[in-house]
Amino acid sequence: WVLIQQDLFTDPSVGGSPISALRDMVNCDRILDRIVRLEKQMKVLTAKGAPPEEIRQKMLRNWVFTGPPGTGKTTVARALGQVFFDLGLLTDPAVVECKAQDLIGQYVGHTAPLVNAKMDEARGGVLFIDEAYGLSPDRSAFGADALEKLLANLTDPRYEGKMVVVLAGYEAHLERLLASNPGLPRRFTERLRFEEWEPEACLALVLQLCAAEGLPAPDAAVRRAILEGMAALRAREAFGNAGDARAAFRKMTDSRDQRCDARGRVEGPLTLADVGAAFADLLQQRRAMHPPAAAREAHRHQAATQPPPARASGRSALAAGTELAQESKLPGDNGKGDEVQLGLLNETEGGARTAEGA
Repeated sequence: WVLIQQDLFTDPSVGGSPISALRDMVNCDRILDRIVRLEKQMKVLTAKGAPPEEIRQKMLRNWVFTGPPGTGKTTVARALGQVFFDLGLLTDPAVVECKAQDLIGQYVGHTAPLVNAKMDEARGGVLFIDEAYGLSPDRSAFGADALEKLLANLTDPRYEGKMVVVLAGYEAHLERLLASNPGLPRRFTERLRFEEWEPEACLALVLQLCAAEGLPAPDAAVRRAILEGMAALRAREAFGNAGDARAAFRKMTDSRDQRCDARGRVEGPLTLADVGAAFADLLQQRRAMHPPAAAREAHRHQAATQPPPARASGRSALAAGTELAQESKLPGDNGKGDEVQLGLLNETEGGARTAEGA
């Protein structure tokens, strides 16, 4: 395919564009700023009259996305593909998603065809390789073969300047992968770090989901309980960030649905009981993490110097919601009694208070 200069600028800052969509996403401000910078670089190159091939070579870089699950890496990769497509740099906005294991063969000579097939599928668009640290040579000999083939393909005329490859995964693991082969940092020059979500960002997503579902906005006490619940989840193993916020919302709406009338209609916003039922269930599924001594000491210092916010009831909003859920026999009641549910919440009471005061 051949580009002409007129192809190379459709303004992605207008409404309905991927950049506009990113503006509506929770916890994406810093990432949005990076993509807007790319847009401006494109404008400068276009204004200088740079040839389309030169623009493509300079703009179509490969990326490393680091961060835990649920922080938006896949979503941003899709937006990036759409942005580059709208700018005329890619011929396809699609993102082909795979894991490192999908590129690793089971026997000699099996790996290279797998890498080629996946890159052929993504050519013209974006190849998103999750858990990319699986390509590390210290994990598998065939993984090293896949990595070498991937790097070789990135300079092959069939693929160079015709697609974008994104490596994604936990930061520490990807740093070890990048250090294992000097060609990787040269080929993957752009990085985005995705931070773990704060409880406030999780609450913002829940409120956004409420609006999308046409639910009335929850009141201040319910919002406070959601903050406390997300802080409690964040203090446990395997926190899922946006994934956990969505799971909590689903459980809250499941609880709300139990108040439907004979025709299946449900009135009113989410309640404290809905929040209590959702987080009691989620918290029971997670084992409490044990922070290192320094973190425990910092927490004790914070608790000593920063008294909890005053509450009329003297109890957290989340604990109150859990009691209401148990009294109402809503989903989340595990039949083991109030002391089990409240004990789960008390383990992370300090984190919940911190979130409330934020």
